[in-house]
Order: sequence, then structure tokens, then C-alpha cells
Amino acid sequence: MRTLLGFLLLFSATAGAAEPAFKAGVATVVITPKEFIWMAGYAARNKPAQGKQHDLFAKALALEDGSGTKLVLVTTDLVGLPRAISAPVAEAVAKKTSLPRERLLLTSSHTHCGPVVRDNLMDMYDMTPDMRQKVIAYGGELKEKLVQVVVDALADLKPASLRVGQGEAKFAVNRREPTPTGIINGKNPAGPVDHDVPVLEVMSTEGKLRAVVFGYACHNTTLSFYEWCGDYAGFAQVEVQANIRGR
Repeated sequence: MRTLLGFLLLFSATAGAAEPAFKAGVATVVITPKEFIWMAGYAARNKPAQGKQHDLFAKALALEDGSGTKLVLVTTDLVGLPRAISAPVAEAVAKKTSLPRERLLLTSSHTHCGPVVRDNLMDMYDMTPDMRQKVIAYGGELKEKLVQVVVDALADLKPASLRVGQGEAKFAVNRREPTPTGIINGKNPAGPVDHDVPVLEVMSTEGKLRAVVFGYACHNTTLSFYEWCGDYAGFAQVEVQANIRGR
């Protein structure tokens, strides 16, 4: 969340200045596993995924300011992106596009209804050797797709304007509940909560909405079934995408 918010603030300060000439490029790739492999996020799971609510995606937004400086934000419907994936992806992107590591933001929604991608956490799951190999194979495919979505976004750069706003969503709840015997994982209505929804809109020169970036500080664990799903963040993206098509 801090990374995404920093991204929005960086460009809100620039966008409100002397109408700089921005360029923007967008790209999307499906990263849903081809097989029902083990799911990440809950140690209590005892079997692989068994279905799909909707596809998982990696989405890239490339931005270039008037001085030619480029930045790429990548969002993924995953529980996280370990260094074992992010480092080789960034290295490959740099070789293909000359984009430096500090200009590439690789983020994840932290959905607990996506696949295992972290080698260092494999021991927390009761996976067979065959399943471990499938997870490793998926990681290799994921790296290739993440590199390609960045390359495609940079190749799609076109003149654009940026608009920054802020909404609000009230469903986040502080879960650090004080009790006579200590803090438990419950509900604490009096605890601090961030209900802000920072939003960045990317518009074409014709006034068409090309992309929306948004963030929300709420743990993406509202669902715990055995189906691929982006959780609340995934459903929010589906809804926003439907609204964009209607504009």
C-alpha cells in the first residue's frame, strides 16, 4: 500500500503543475495457473485449488513525463512477489528496455486465493514432490509473463493526461482487539483504520479513460475457499473494468 500511495503522490504533484506532456502505456496478461496447484496464504489448506471464480491478472501501467523519465507499475493478483521472482524479472526488463530497477514497481494485492509463488514458504504446505515441481514450473512461467507485460506496456506509450482523486470505502476493520488477557485477532472499532481510496485516472488525448490505479489498506483475506480469485480487490477490478467499458 505504501508503494502504491507513493506512486500516486509522485504524479499528483507533477500533474497539477504546468500541464506536462505525459505518455502512458497499458498491458494486461492472465497469470491464472494452467493446473490446479497449491494455493498460498493459509497454512491450514490441505489440497490444491479446485476451481476458479475469475482469472488472475498481472497489469502494467507505463508512464513517461515531459523529460523522458519512465516509470512502470505492475499489479498482480498474488499473495506476494519474492525476490526469487522480482529480481530476475527486473534484470530481464532492464536488458530488454533499459528501464532501471528503481523505476519498476512490482506489487501484489496479497490475495490468499492465488497460487504459491514463494519457494521459502513451501515447507508450510503439505505438498507432494510432484506438486512442488508444478509450483516451481508456474514460477518460471510467471517470470516470463511479468517481463512481457512490462515490455508491452512500454511499447504502448501514447500521449496522455493524468487525474488524481480520492474516494472512501468503509469495510476495513481494525482486527487488533484488546481483551483482559491480551490482544487477539478480532474486531476493534476504536482502532486506527485507513478508509481512503487513492485513485489515479489515465486519460487519452481524446478524453477516453485508459486505465485506473487504486489502492486500499485492507487485508485481502475475505475469502478462504479453494478457487482462484482476486478476493475483494479482484472483484473491485472486475467492477471498475466493466464501468470503463461503459464509458
